[in-house]
Formats: sequence, structure tokens, C-alpha cells
Amino acid sequence: MSVIPPTAQIFLSYSRTNLEAAVALRTELVKAGFKVFRDEDDIRAGDNWMERLQTAL
Repeated sequence: MSVIPPTAQIFLSYSRTNLEAAVALRTELVKAGFKVFRDEDDIRAGDNWMERLQTAL
């Protein structure tokens, strides 16, 4: 069994036409112990979205 490093994070990139699949994938990855960045979950109104993306990457 492998151990997920505490700093490991997945950046989820997807097309809006695949939104439902992206949400389902994120849910399963989080259940498996991964930290997942998805724009609609991690960028809030008023955030500097470009800065948030750059930090996540």
C-alpha cells in the first residue's frame, strides 16, 4: 500500500461539458485521500483567480 504525501495535490482540469464526470471524479479522489483543486470548489468570488490558479499549479 502506498502512502500519499501530505503535500500531494491533484489539479483537476476539465471541460464544462464534462462537469458531472469531473465532480464525480473529484469526490472519489477526495475519498481516496487526495487533495484536489477544482476551480468551482477552490476559487471564491473576490479571489484573484489567476493568482489562485498559479498557486495551485
